[in-house]
Amino acid sequence: MGRAATPFSESDIRPRGTGGSVPAPPGQGRLERGAPIRPAGQRRAQPVVDIRLLGEFEVLLSGDPAASEPVVVPVAAWGRRQAMSLVKLLALAPGRRLHRERVLDALWPEVPVDEAAPRLHKAAHYARRALGGGDGVVLRGETVALCPDRRVAVDAEVFEAAARRALAGDAMPWDIAGPWDTSGPRDASGPRDEARRVDLAAAAHAASLYRGPLLPDDLYEPWTWPGRDRLFLLYTRLLRAAGHWERLLLEDPADEQAHLALMRRHAARGDRQGALRQFERLERALRDELGVPPGPTAVALRAAVLTDLPVASPIWRPAAGPVRSRRAEALP
Repeated sequence: MGRAATPFSESDIRPRGTGGSVPAPPGQGRLERGAPIRPAGQRRAQPVVDIRLLGEFEVLLSGDPAASEPVVVPVAAWGRRQAMSLVKLLALAPGRRLHRERVLDALWPEVPVDEAAPRLHKAAHYARRALGGGDGVVLRGETVALCPDRRVAVDAEVFEAAARRALAGDAMPWDIAGPWDTSGPRDASGPRDEARRVDLAAAAHAASLYRGPLLPDDLYEPWTWPGRDRLFLLYTRLLRAAGHWERLLLEDPADEQAHLALMRRHAARGDRQGALRQFERLERALRDELGVPPGPTAVALRAAVLTDLPVASPIWRPAAGPVRSRRAEALP
């Protein structure tokens, strides 16, 4: 009989024997395309592996003297879907390595161990072939590692590091610390006035690195859920910090603070009708998405617009409570 499937959490991707410690992120930023990497003591450059997990899954290999440009690994080269899944899973793990049992539980939760183990070896074989070397996926003892002897860049890791630098480690409305975060305990008192703390240019740059949801072709794989939600929440915080309200509403039409900021922007420009239309959009979105009416701040702002009272600038100043939005309501 098969093993019972269990939810895959961030703690599950730590190999046994690590004492719960999480490796720090490489922090090197996105690799320059085609830049040769020559480790000490080697005459030929080891390939650089550039793994894209945001928006779509893609792997690029560079550093080969015979190729002037990075080479995209074609879908057909993987041979088996589980070979791709294995690489995705390991790319998300701290240090890009997992305990063998964690891999089996994540990829073959309902399959007995004696049947799942050969599948792991077969997936690793096809992954090594696609990655162009015997060190693509290494099974050593009880550990499964992704390209342990190569330089690897993962776009999700690069985005998360840039986002956390831009947000300067400020308190977050929810605990969304990721496997690469080593900043220590967070202040749980709630959000602060980020308008004075966040580097707006850095926030805009970090937001530009988010090319889409994490592994959208694997929406129903439990091992992708924590990372997907965490990175999306970071992305929306960046949009909020940078004042990209329209983009924020594309992601979450029921985000009340984004609507309020746009109402203030319209009013500050003398566009009274634009402000009232924005309130109507807010009212409709909250009703359709959450089944609630606009909050007292929005109602008061609408009244101020109707009576031509002065309206504050659209700078976001977090309220004492959590952000009311579809995404926030969905969180536990």
